[in-house]
Amino acid sequence: MQMTAKFERLNWIDSLKGIAILLVVLGHTLDGTPMYSTTDWMKQVHGFIYSFHMPLFFFLSGCTFNLSKKHSDYKAFAFRILELFLVYVIWSFFMYAGKALLSAEVSNQNKFSFPYCLLFSPVDPFWYLIVLLFYSLVGFLIERANDKVRICIFCMAFILGALISLWESKAIKDASEFRYLYRILYHFVFFVGGICFIKKDCLKLASKTKATVMSVLVVVFLSLKMFFRPTDIVLFNEITAWSCVLWLVALFSQFAFASCNSLISFFGRNSLYIYCLHNFCTVLCRILLRDKINNGGGYVCIVFLITMTICTVAVLIIQRMKAVDIFFKPIKTTMWGFRKSKKRI
Repeated sequence: MQMTAKFERLNWIDSLKGIAILLVVLGHTLDGTPMYSTTDWMKQVHGFIYSFHMPLFFFLSGCTFNLSKKHSDYKAFAFRILELFLVYVIWSFFMYAGKALLSAEVSNQNKFSFPYCLLFSPVDPFWYLIVLLFYSLVGFLIERANDKVRICIFCMAFILGALISLWESKAIKDASEFRYLYRILYHFVFFVGGICFIKKDCLKLASKTKATVMSVLVVVFLSLKMFFRPTDIVLFNEITAWSCVLWLVALFSQFAFASCNSLISFFGRNSLYIYCLHNFCTVLCRILLRDKINNGGGYVCIVFLITMTICTVAVLIIQRMKAVDIFFKPIKTTMWGFRKSKKRI
């Protein structure tokens, strides 16, 4: 029974990661659409996605960080941190070079030198990787703290996230360095929340009835928010994010929306590959489909489907050609190649 419970827990996390990465791809498809600036519905959908999709990712990262045994082994943890940093450097370089070559086709241009970008102004969308690295280092200490300390850290992170929302003025968001700092401080509470969620085994408090009631409440809350649009209330951004995150966790942990063999779970298990590859696919689609599709909805659907198809095929190829995995798991793949060559000798 214990193994079954653990399997189900990992399955709902994989399924939610799949939903999160689909939202990431859809969000980047929307803001790269030529008709985006003049289409209201695109802006509304984009704003809704961006209100919770990265908080969901960081919450799930906190859950998996706690479930993983690597943080209890100092050597394995050090390798994991180094590998995450190498992946960040490799794909940031690819994106930086791509933006330099295709500057007319990308939304955010390179403003600084590559070494400066790595440390102080991460190249979009790979800021997630370096922020996750920072959170993992802090999480290594939080994981070893007692319950009272963890709750105190969570409360302080929640307050900090609310205060940092005050920085959401246009002047701050347009400055790359401040946007980086904002992302670190705002999303930290969700990572800590994921650690606390698993540590306290909050999943046992959920039920199908509670998940259904919560679904109704969240839908009502989001409807009221869209109607009244209380942008002057600082806490609303954080409350919206937490409402959507906990609602999705309750739904997917209690209802079997996706099996372990489903496409959604496949996307979740391979979310790192899709996260690294999808921006290159959307830029390629933008070049190929320029001035060929005038309908905004049609453009978004076609680019989204092409991007996910290319990413899925790429993941299947990578799984068969182990050597290509060096761009995503450099240390693990190098050690695998070393062991393989040693056996041949």
